[in-house]
Amino acid sequence: MQTHVVPQENLGGPLNFGAGISLAKGGGVSLSKNSGISLSKVDPSLKNVMVGAGWDVNTMGSAYDLDIQAWMLGQDGRVLSDAHFVFYNQSVSPDGSVRHSGDNRNGQGEGDDETMDITLDLVSPQINEILFTITIDNARAKGQSFGNVQNAFIRLVNKDTGNQIARYDLSGNYAGATSLIFAKLVRDNTCWNFIALGDGTQEELVNLCQRYGVNVG
Repeated sequence: MQTHVVPQENLGGPLNFGAGISLAKGGGVSLSKNSGISLSKVDPSLKNVMVGAGWDVNTMGSAYDLDIQAWMLGQDGRVLSDAHFVFYNQSVSPDGSVRHSGDNRNGQGEGDDETMDITLDLVSPQINEILFTITIDNARAKGQSFGNVQNAFIRLVNKDTGNQIARYDLSGNYAGATSLIFAKLVRDNTCWNFIALGDGTQEELVNLCQRYGVNVG
């Protein structure tokens, strides 16, 4: 089976913008790996969106704690400041545009396990993209990986109407991956694009912080 654990130097493969698109479960567009959509073409008046992620864990061992993060990156691919890293312990960005819903420690229940709310008009003009990742808390110490995570998805919802705009369902072999570069919102002049990525890495949260310029002490 093909593995989707990607070496760091190979992250971010070629994008098939507008390709690999079909109808999604729950409405909207179904995205495939490295495909994307233009939000201005979907709804030019779109202002408030929710990014939701969900998963199921297939294991009889130690409990898994998965967390979503948002990295607000400039043109250099690094956060503008430590405060532009939004996660369960820093739930609101400096400009108030990105808000974390809180930490779901067990991933139980239907639908979204964790969400981010984004007010597009409030995003600082210095931000080029908002990258969404999922990590497993203390994955290496617990011997855990995304190989035991099933039915993972990320979706984009019009927060004002509740309508799902796009959804990406993860598929493939992610054994050995301890973090997931899941999707991103990318600024395109005055518009935004939502792009599915689905790159698994063997990094943990501290390694992602180092890569994207967050000081970890």
